[in-house]
Amino acid sequence: MKWKLTDRTCGIILASMLAAGLLLTTVRTGAAPPVATGREHSEQHDPAEHAKEAAALKATFDGPVDLYFDAAQLAAGKPGIGGATFVDIVDVTGKALLRFGRDGERWLIDPDAVIAFKINKGK
Repeated sequence: MKWKLTDRTCGIILASMLAAGLLLTTVRTGAAPPVATGREHSEQHDPAEHAKEAAALKATFDGPVDLYFDAAQLAAGKPGIGGATFVDIVDVTGKALLRFGRDGERWLIDPDAVIAFKINKGK
């Protein structure tokens, strides 16, 4: 079986890598976790840096996004959340979460819980 690298495949890979890279702050080494500073995500860096991160994610998630939270969902092709739109990055208790929305619904999603993203671009 040959793998064909399409824009969709590249988008999924890039989105997964970008989300993980943005939100992994320490390497798990068995040491005690860092003490939370209590600052909001937007205060951890200047507003320009926050806007830059959000813009990079909006460019990556440039269509309706399906989010998969476990291997069974991925294998079945049935996302945990389907057709959502990326809104922003928000801080909740010192953890950066991804905010998605669809038809008036909103979700704050821990990127560590997502195993795959699928961007549904129009043809």
